[in-house]
Amino acid sequence: MRCGSEENIEDYHHTTPDLQTSKRISRHVRSYTIYKGTGGTGHVPICSSCKKEFSNWKIYNGISLGLIIVFWLFFSFMLLLLMIAGPGSIAPGLEDIPFESIQIGFGISLAFAIISIIIFFYINYVSKSNPKKYIIISKGIILVKPIGFSNWIFLQDFQNL
Repeated sequence: MRCGSEENIEDYHHTTPDLQTSKRISRHVRSYTIYKGTGGTGHVPICSSCKKEFSNWKIYNGISLGLIIVFWLFFSFMLLLLMIAGPGSIAPGLEDIPFESIQIGFGISLAFAIISIIIFFYINYVSKSNPKKYIIISKGIILVKPIGFSNWIFLQDFQNL
């Protein structure tokens, strides 16, 4: 489907998440979420090399999301430490740590947090292995956009080409 190859065709299980909106009724009433019913799951026939690329993308996406969480937690901890142990502050337990070391740790944590966001952006929006760029399932209808096509087409129409 994706690359047009007809060798080693396998079924790929794809899920398109349901779009949602949050609304707030008034100042005194809590907000609620409306699911628009746009998601869906289905099996799409793709070649084994494309299936491997999609599977690797899922792994890289999970790793990059984990890195973002870890680095932002480290960044938040370093920011808190920087605020508690400011210059000239005598915080209990922190008097043995030089303030310059805390500043360096804060800078390194900020750099790692920014790099992890750049990696996540690349994997999700620039990478050509993202299955969301090629498959959309909405209300049981499977739309595909193979390489070389400019518009989304129905899977059945693509299979008949």
